[in-house]
Amino acid sequence: MSDFKKPEIIVNELNQRVKVYEWEDYQRRLSLRKPFTGKEDLNEKNLIIKHTWGLGDVLYMTAALRGLKLKFPKVKISCITGYPAMLENNPDVDVNINAADAPSMADLTDSMTNDWYWIDFDTPIKGGYDYKIHLRTKFALNEFLVTLLRKNPDELGGDERAFVNQASASVITRYKMVALDMYCWHAHVNPEVKSVWYYPYEHELIMARRFLSPIREKGYKVITLMPHSSTLYKDYPHWKEVIKLCSAKYFWLILDAFSRNGEDWSGTRVYNTSGAFSLRQSAALIIEGDLNCSSDTGLLYPKAARGGKCVVTYGPHESEPFLHYFPTAHGLRVKHVTGLLAAPCCTSGCFIDTTSCHKEGYFAPCLDQLSPEVVAQKITEVMESNS
Repeated sequence: MSDFKKPEIIVNELNQRVKVYEWEDYQRRLSLRKPFTGKEDLNEKNLIIKHTWGLGDVLYMTAALRGLKLKFPKVKISCITGYPAMLENNPDVDVNINAADAPSMADLTDSMTNDWYWIDFDTPIKGGYDYKIHLRTKFALNEFLVTLLRKNPDELGGDERAFVNQASASVITRYKMVALDMYCWHAHVNPEVKSVWYYPYEHELIMARRFLSPIREKGYKVITLMPHSSTLYKDYPHWKEVIKLCSAKYFWLILDAFSRNGEDWSGTRVYNTSGAFSLRQSAALIIEGDLNCSSDTGLLYPKAARGGKCVVTYGPHESEPFLHYFPTAHGLRVKHVTGLLAAPCCTSGCFIDTTSCHKEGYFAPCLDQLSPEVVAQKITEVMESNS
């Protein structure tokens, strides 16, 4: 047991309360942090996990949390994320901290008086442990690749031709890597069952059932729709056309984190609740609905992990890495984008996240070219399926 000096609390020139440590004392505190290599026994130990990416990323992480708790039942896991609400009520999480709450993070590390361990999912790791790296080619590579693709193939030098062939193949190969596997490998666990583990409170589900009950009493099937993703270029632009093409017996409940100016979701079987519900309330509504639709992944996982029906549109991303363990979730994307480059156009698939591909602040052309008829047909097929 280390005997640390209690830090002094002062108010700085910005009128902020800050902790002041003695240098040697702080160095001793830092020395307690140990890397987790997968060989250590974490039982009776503290493990801090940091992941400050998107909502879906935090949900992917729950597969690794489950694997760690199964392997080390007595480990104390503290999570620092940007979406702590998604980890509420999760039995695999002992301490749940918002990444924006700096004082709580400082208090957490101050409470460690013995060796503790650390996993940082924000840090890309070579060797296949980070799906963000292995599913996405680097920005500079994309732009260089698009430049070469616009050249006359006969004018490519030997190295340029080899680069185009290798890069096209590597993008397809990277699509085969599954997100949940990546998270588990990063944490040195391989649980027999990989899924997203989300734990709604019973009162949240009761609220959702009560809210949906009057809609169902009128004979409708309820589709929850999250039309917006974390970034605009992933947003499918034709949801309103899809709604018009679908059966009149479907009722569409629009969910969004906030109300957006200038958006009109009016209709006799459309109800816009943007900004009305918290994340957990939205998740409960999605779980209790008949089918969930979304641009990119969004909140579909709490439903898909329970075998619920989902249809999700993808532009720059192949669906397989994200839906591999969720057979009731159906991902849609166009295989070949037309009109972007000289024919043959994008025959090797999508070169991800390129500014050559889409205008800034605008959706990607692969999403624009995913026809509303295709999406509406898939929604009808999934909704009416008995499986």
